[in-house]
Amino acid sequence: MATIVGGATGSIDVQKTVSQLIEVENTKRLDPLSAKIVRKQDAVAAISDLKALAADLEVKLSVFEDPAQFNGASPSAALSGAIKDLVASFNALNTKVRLYGRVNLSDPTRDTAKEVVLFGDSALQGLERVIREGLTGGLKLASTGEAINFSDLGVSRKLDGSVTFDPKALTKALSRPAPAIIAGLAAGGATSSFRTSLTSAALYNGPLQTRTDQLNGELYTLSKRFSDEQSKISGEQDRLLTKYAKLNAILGSLGSTSSFLTAQINSLSKSNN
Repeated sequence: MATIVGGATGSIDVQKTVSQLIEVENTKRLDPLSAKIVRKQDAVAAISDLKALAADLEVKLSVFEDPAQFNGASPSAALSGAIKDLVASFNALNTKVRLYGRVNLSDPTRDTAKEVVLFGDSALQGLERVIREGLTGGLKLASTGEAINFSDLGVSRKLDGSVTFDPKALTKALSRPAPAIIAGLAAGGATSSFRTSLTSAALYNGPLQTRTDQLNGELYTLSKRFSDEQSKISGEQDRLLTKYAKLNAILGSLGSTSSFLTAQINSLSKSNN
């Protein structure tokens, strides 16, 4: 039975001793790499989240380009619904952009590590600029070339970058003779520079995809380093087990020698008496 050095057998607990040493190595060499890997994985997941939300917003903007959307029995209701959907989608993306790039100090339940996962990231900053400036471009009627501001359709911006929709303001806008918003939308739809800039910044092979590819490359490198370090530590563990097993054998031999000498000394003492 193995005991700590100084016990009756003079041996050591090899498994426990080596496990303690390896635990120290894991903490020192593997834990920092693991933290970096998790951080990169969080960033990839965050960008994927942003791309999905940007794609949804792009779809909501594309609705205004389709004249068929405004040729039904209730084109005003169709326009109101399209704006509501646009506002909801915009706010969802804006919320995540702020979440991943900034720390909300007023929220006691915030997860700082998650919030700032893309803090200072150039791809995120580019997307943030796009959504900050996007709605200011408004719509451009394809049939007449006339510009329509989103603010004229009841959309207004709040201090946190989110937007709200006032249906009454839209009703008032539609009651004006010029520009003929519904007629223009029904004739040829309306384009938006916001959709173009959003597509360039967040979709397909834009900056967000480039950043994702870069992060995946960094993840591959970190994962390989982690695997290599694991192999090295495993080898060190095997060497330590062998080393301490030999030491244990030596201590056992010394213990036997000590017991023999003690017995001889006791025997001599009895003889002298």
